[in-house]
Amino acid sequence: MALDPAYFFYSDGTITLTNGSDIATGDMVAWDVAVLPFDFIFPNDGMDGMSVIKEVLSVNQIRLAKPWTGPTLTDVPYFMLRWARHTDPKVYAVRVSEYLTRLKAIPDNLEEVAGEIKADRQAVDDALAALQLIEQSVDADRQAVDTAAGQVEQARQDVNGKTTLAAAWAQAPKDTDVNGPGTRSALHYAAKAQDILDQVQAGSVPDNAVSTVKIQNKAVTNAKMADMAANTIKGTDTAGPSKDLTAAQVAGILAEYVFQPGDFKFSTRATTPAGFLRANGAAISRTTYAALWAHAQASGLLAATEVAKLPGGYGPGDGATTFTIPDLRGEFIRGFDDGRGIDPGRVLGSWQADDFLAHSHLVVGVYSAGGGGTDNWTSGTPTQNKAPRNTGITGGAETRPRNVAYHWFIKY
Repeated sequence: MALDPAYFFYSDGTITLTNGSDIATGDMVAWDVAVLPFDFIFPNDGMDGMSVIKEVLSVNQIRLAKPWTGPTLTDVPYFMLRWARHTDPKVYAVRVSEYLTRLKAIPDNLEEVAGEIKADRQAVDDALAALQLIEQSVDADRQAVDTAAGQVEQARQDVNGKTTLAAAWAQAPKDTDVNGPGTRSALHYAAKAQDILDQVQAGSVPDNAVSTVKIQNKAVTNAKMADMAANTIKGTDTAGPSKDLTAAQVAGILAEYVFQPGDFKFSTRATTPAGFLRANGAAISRTTYAALWAHAQASGLLAATEVAKLPGGYGPGDGATTFTIPDLRGEFIRGFDDGRGIDPGRVLGSWQADDFLAHSHLVVGVYSAGGGGTDNWTSGTPTQNKAPRNTGITGGAETRPRNVAYHWFIKY
């Protein structure tokens, strides 16, 4: 049952008790002036037991007569009861005397001391703030030092790596990669150069030996080159090593660049030159002559059927594997009008029959009947009117200018 608060003599603040400990601590208390040994403590209004005070240790700490056996209590309310003996006037007199003694020990200039303490506290706070700034600066400097140290270490590693690589570039053995496939050292190239020099001095340089070592400009004169057959040139017309090319092979190479598929040329040759076909309208393979077939498709001169094919154009052949080329046998080539108006109405590759420019012949004289069943043109007055007569046929099988016949060839 709770005790009557009328018997309490002290209950300020809160108390903390730990199970098994004989020390009790208080918060917002003044136990050093208010409490005496053998006073009683009742935490939580006495609901959790009571204990006897053995000794007052400080303003907020007391020792119990025996360790606390109740549950651990933290910052709970409490009250204290006075031991009956403490109500003796003599005891109060002793307490008052002790209190007065403690008051005499308080300085007279307590306010001044409090001001100084306050000032000292402000100085301490300022010093702590300054110290915090110094610590922050030190931390920043430490971070900068750590960063710089990392950079220095990275630079050292880079230098070591480059030093190692430089040494490899200078001294790696012959035919040894330095920094990836095909990268060789100065020692390698020096050894290669010495090998070539030894071979040159011995008069025997292997094929493809002069590949990576440069030869000084103008160092290889005609006198130092091997003799070649007449009318040949050094080179190749197929992939592979160099060889002596004949004039015909050189002409074949040049033809690949001078003429493009679909180009025509005259030639006095009786045989067809390399890279060309006779422009005779023949059906040829779309696969074998793929470049010419590609040109035919892009030229605009490829007919849909052989019947519709122009003499100067291309035909579809069998429609699958062959196509036909232009037929220029016995034909002259005329420049395309292209809007000039001299030869209008033509399309590329179209054929045109022979023709005379329109004209007339003037006959001077009169017509008369001749003797013996013949008619004669005479001068003077006509003696008989008869139907006009032609002057007779003369000339060959066609109309043509003077010409010389050669083969037409088409580039494939």
